[in-house]
Amino acid sequence: MTSIEKNYLQMICRSCHLNEQNSDGDKENPQRETLSEQTAHQLVELAQKQYMAPFLLQDLKGTACFEYVKRQAKMMMFNYYQIEELTIKTTQLLEAEHIPYILLKGISLAACYPVPEYRKLGDLDLLILDQEKLELTKKVLKDNQYEEEEEESDHHLTYFYKFSNGRRHIIEVHYRIVGVYHYAPTNHVIDQVFSGQHLKPVIQRIEGRNYPVLPPTEYTFYMLHHMLKHYLYDGFGIRLLCDFSLYVEKNGKDIDFTQLNEWCSKSGMAYFFATIMDCCKKYLGLSKMIPGMLSIPENECDQFMTQILGGHEVGNEKQSSLVYSGTYRRANLLACFKEGHTQMKVRFPKLGRIVPIWPVLWGFTFYHFVKNTYKVRNTTLRQTIKDFKTDNQRAENLHLFEKKDYS
Repeated sequence: MTSIEKNYLQMICRSCHLNEQNSDGDKENPQRETLSEQTAHQLVELAQKQYMAPFLLQDLKGTACFEYVKRQAKMMMFNYYQIEELTIKTTQLLEAEHIPYILLKGISLAACYPVPEYRKLGDLDLLILDQEKLELTKKVLKDNQYEEEEEESDHHLTYFYKFSNGRRHIIEVHYRIVGVYHYAPTNHVIDQVFSGQHLKPVIQRIEGRNYPVLPPTEYTFYMLHHMLKHYLYDGFGIRLLCDFSLYVEKNGKDIDFTQLNEWCSKSGMAYFFATIMDCCKKYLGLSKMIPGMLSIPENECDQFMTQILGGHEVGNEKQSSLVYSGTYRRANLLACFKEGHTQMKVRFPKLGRIVPIWPVLWGFTFYHFVKNTYKVRNTTLRQTIKDFKTDNQRAENLHLFEKKDYS
């Protein structure tokens, strides 16, 4: 890890714990050092690709980069308030029709930050598990000028809403908490934990309004899976780790860590959970008193964090990357076929249940895969398969979906 990356992490950690640092009324951080213009520029480049510019404001005062970072922070804060407005508008529409929903991430997680507006909001995520209410939701959104976007997904519907200033924001209506993995035990745990029968949302009050959100233990489990899905695709940036660290710090007393450890063990993601916990404790100020599952070797923690810092907001944005559902023992042709079969079920959720027509659906899926490879991802089949093998190896390093119990 470079000195710039270490500096960057220290600045983010300080910004994430502003309330603790300033509890004595001291508005300036005594440890803040004068930065060279070259160092400041490198820090801004790192923060810019991960949408973390506001977290560097205090440390970049007095440098030539400060005004630029301040403008970036203002733009992100404006985006925050638009997403907040969209959240209020959309949830009020659902509440008027008595549609039960659960707010995921967004302003719910931002409320854990010392300055909620510093957290970059990407879209609005809602969970609706009742199939009948899901159909009603589609009608309500359509009747109120929400545009549905055709997207291949096995767990959510996508809509756009356009504000009067021309800006369009994404709304994801989840009917499943996360996408399907190829590892059946993980899917089984998810289906149990996030079933309509099991879930009992709690109320979180944000800026004078009540929102139903996931209970703390389930919320933490969801964040782990959200990170894991991004990791399996192309990695993720520091923001998701900040979300996790600050949420667990704030809600630690209400999280059942014994239950969480059990769910992670059964899901084959115990080592991933341990890696996230250790990185948050070492680099982001998460209390070492928060119980974990096990400790991973320090060098592996460093390697994982270096990988996170090398990514963008939610990944490396490689156009050649292929969305896939998990890790395979060997990333060979059989693994590619299995992944193709999984993607076929995503593309054809209803027809995919009819076994006799699978060969036809495989053909259509492969055709679209090849078309997207050259037309959308602007790459080749050879490069896509190579990246698939690389991503698979990266996931294997975290012992994902192994039956070994680390508890």
